[in-house]
Amino acid sequence: MTVEGMKCGGCESLVKSALTAFDGVDHANADHKLKQVDIGFDSSVISIEKLQEIITGQGYLVTT
Repeated sequence: MTVEGMKCGGCESLVKSALTAFDGVDHANADHKLKQVDIGFDSSVISIEKLQEIITGQGYLVTT
């Protein structure tokens, strides 16, 4: 998904840590230069809406 507001590697780590702390998230990779977050997750455990909520809760804007 596209995430606005990540500026550095620290931002990437923050997003990754926030996401992987939840059950159902297998992996998360963030790239601030591409403004992308790739998330592997089990949709029977966690919803895409919850993933978006986790990211926005860290202060970033999910645009896609």
